[in-house]
Amino acid sequence: MKKYDAVIIGSGQAGVPLAKKIAHKGLKVAIIESKLIGGTCVNYGCTPTKAMVASARVMHVANTADEVGVIVKGVSVNLKSVVRRKNKIVQHSRSGTENVLLTTKNLDVIYGEASFLSNKLVKIALADGTEKIITGDKIFINTGARPAIPKINGLDEIDYLDSTSNGIRRGARTFIGYWSKLYSA
Repeated sequence: MKKYDAVIIGSGQAGVPLAKKIAHKGLKVAIIESKLIGGTCVNYGCTPTKAMVASARVMHVANTADEVGVIVKGVSVNLKSVVRRKNKIVQHSRSGTENVLLTTKNLDVIYGEASFLSNKLVKIALADGTEKIITGDKIFINTGARPAIPKINGLDEIDYLDSTSNGIRRGARTFIGYWSKLYSA
C-alpha cells in the first residue's frame, strides 16, 4: 500500500491546482480521476458551453450585420463543425491539464473510482477490474457536479440539453438558435 501526504479525489477546477501546489512543496500527492482529467468545467460545462456560445454569437452577428450596413447572405450553422470545434477545444484543454499533472514531480495520477475504507484509506477500482488501496494523511474530495433534471411537466416529452449532452441530439439545433436569439435580446 502506497502512502501519500495528500490524496485528491477528482481532477476538476480545485483539484488540479491543489495537487500541483502540494506537490511543489515536496509532498507526495495522488490525484484520482474516474473519468476525464479536468472535471465538469473542462469536459461538460464551462469550456464546451463557451465554445458553442461563441458559434451562436457569430451567427447572431452575421444575422444582424445589416444593422451596421454590412450585407451577409446565405448564413447557416453547420452543427457538426460547431461540435467538432468544441471537441477540439475541450481535448486541447484536457490534454494540457493532463500533461501538467503527469509531469509534475511528487504527483501520481491514478485513473479509477475512489471509495473510502476508513478515514485515511482509499480503495480505487481501476479500469482493468483490479483494485488499488492507498493511504493519505489528508484527503480532499473534489468530485464535481452532475446535472439535476428538474421535475417539470412535459419535459420528458421534448428534447432538451444538459451539461453532459454531446450537442448532436435533435434539440441541439434549437440550442444554437436559442443562444443566437438570446444575444439579440
